[in-house]
Amino acid sequence: MNIFMKETDIFGKYSSEKAYGAFKKFFKLTRKVKKKLGTDNYKLDQYLIILLKSINFEFNVNAAMEGTTAYRELRGICLSILNSDKNYQNHEFYQVAKKFIENNNFKYKEKHTLLELYCALLTPKFTDFTVKKYINKIKQQSSSVLDIIELRQLYEHLSAIVGHPKMEALNSAIMESFLFCPVVKSFLQSITNHYLLCLLYRDEETSKQIFQIITDL
Repeated sequence: MNIFMKETDIFGKYSSEKAYGAFKKFFKLTRKVKKKLGTDNYKLDQYLIILLKSINFEFNVNAAMEGTTAYRELRGICLSILNSDKNYQNHEFYQVAKKFIENNNFKYKEKHTLLELYCALLTPKFTDFTVKKYINKIKQQSSSVLDIIELRQLYEHLSAIVGHPKMEALNSAIMESFLFCPVVKSFLQSITNHYLLCLLYRDEETSKQIFQIITDL
């Protein structure tokens, strides 16, 4: 099956009708739940404030920039090893990269080809390392706005009054309205974009792109 039949299959789709419907659904459900809560409606406000602040805690543009910074670190590590300098010697991933490069001695004349090749081959392992590190970082930073215990308690309290189906529907509307792309995905996509540039680099000596060289290994 060809999964890419048209441009939107690669770039992503947008439906104004669906987007407008999601926002409308969110406010409609919020009004309904508030009405049913009566004097407890302030607890819904507390619940929504925590959720919306948490979603907006880290901007996607910042996550993407951090992904770019992370990939630059990988390039810096690989270049440092190839140049036999000590610029990235204290980086947590340095020894992993050094061991890999020492065990995989490729004979290409152009240093830039070697750099791109090693970066490409190390990207999967580096991605696993750096994404986990990023998640731990935002977990710690988000503690100022996200109290997961309080959020659960509020959810259970609200569900006991209005019912779980109503609260689940409200949560679904929040996801559809405000969480198109979680920040970890933006971080990961940024790394992937640089990975793709790496794979498309063409070696002057063989006129092959890195992904072709890897395929031939």
